[in-house]
Amino acid sequence: MNNNSMKYLTIDRTILLGVIGFFLGIVFLISYSSQSSQNPWLYYHKPEFKGQLIDFDTKQPIEGAVVETLYFRVDLISFGAGHADEIFKISESLTDKEGKFQFPSYTTWLSPFWAGENVKFIFYKPGYVNSGATDDPHRGFMNPKIQEYTWFWNKNKIIRTHGGIYELPKLESKEDRLRAMQFANIPSTGDFKNRDLLKKLLNDESLYLGFAPYP
Repeated sequence: MNNNSMKYLTIDRTILLGVIGFFLGIVFLISYSSQSSQNPWLYYHKPEFKGQLIDFDTKQPIEGAVVETLYFRVDLISFGAGHADEIFKISESLTDKEGKFQFPSYTTWLSPFWAGENVKFIFYKPGYVNSGATDDPHRGFMNPKIQEYTWFWNKNKIIRTHGGIYELPKLESKEDRLRAMQFANIPSTGDFKNRDLLKKLLNDESLYLGFAPYP
């Protein structure tokens, strides 16, 4: 190979690396800037989440409750044409003696056909009102402002959240405990992949209430 050929090869390689670098730079800027939007693209990142569960009336910590973090993504191809979001990762934890829980920050890359969405949480302890799947924690239980709400199946039980603290009221009747157990597995009914902690509590509660083991 003569000197001219080597020269052209070097130039072509430089151009190619420049184009690749430019493209990666654009991808990085788009994905980085999208973190402030509702649907971050490619680069999916969620910060550390931590909080505490306490009894609504006694203010004592609730130990041994299951806390689930549900990470959602949305299908960009079918977005706007129907139900396009799905859970792609579930993390579980049990509250400690102080009722506290903690999840480390989570980062991953999505395919170009998917965009990230906000996480949701489920808090469940047999004998307490189930929280359901709460939306964006920064507008929900991690918001310093006190918020109160009830579930449609029991308007008499108030759930209170503020600054990472989640206050759950106790349930007295067998019917209410059964309702709470049934709603604990929403929005992924029947899917217990990587949900061993929740499955165990639901199974224990089902047996306690006199029913068959939870499916």
